[in-house]
Amino acid sequence: MTSSTLRRHFSAASLLHILAAFLLVLTPSTPRAQEPGISDTQAIEDCLEMGTRREGGRGSEPVSDVEIATFSFRTEVVHDAAAMCNRARKLRPDDAKVVAAQELCMQMVRMLVFGLNGPKDDERRFSQAFVIASTERKIPGAWAKFYLGMAFEYGLGAKADRLAAIHWYGAAERDGDMIAARERARLESIK
Repeated sequence: MTSSTLRRHFSAASLLHILAAFLLVLTPSTPRAQEPGISDTQAIEDCLEMGTRREGGRGSEPVSDVEIATFSFRTEVVHDAAAMCNRARKLRPDDAKVVAAQELCMQMVRMLVFGLNGPKDDERRFSQAFVIASTERKIPGAWAKFYLGMAFEYGLGAKADRLAAIHWYGAAERDGDMIAARERARLESIK
C-alpha cells in the first residue's frame, strides 16, 4: 500500500476512534462512588486519584484517569471526578494538590461540553451551557445540564443556588446521568 492509500483509509476521524478504543481499555470501568453517602475523606481521596497526573509508558507525558476518561468519552467517570474534586476543593481550598486536580477535572468537563475552543470565562460558559441544555437532546444536553448543576452548586458563572443545582442535576439524571442522580440526592439530603 502506498502512503496516499493509507491516508485515504485512515482519516483523522478513524485514527481518533482507534485511539478512543485503546484508551477505553485503560479507563476505569465504573465511577468511584455512586451512593450519596460518600464521606468527605473519600471524596478527597477520589479527587486526588482521578485528577492527579501520573507517568505513562516510556517517554510519554504524565496523564490522569480523568484525561483518559475524557478522551474516550467516559462522561460518567469525568462527571464523578469533577463532582468529587469540587467537593474536595470546598473542603480543602488551600491544598495545592486538590486545587490542581479540581482544575484539571473541570477543564475536562468543559472540554466535553464546549469543545476545545469553548468560552474562556465562567459567565460565558454558563450562558452557553444554558443554550446547549435547552436546545440539545441527550448527550450534549445532558453534559450541559450536569455542568449547570455544578455551576449553580458552586457559583460558577452564576450565583450559587442549591435548588437550581438540584433542578439541573435532576434534568441530567432524566437524560441518564447517574452521577447527576447521586449529586441531586446528596444536595436534597442537606437540610
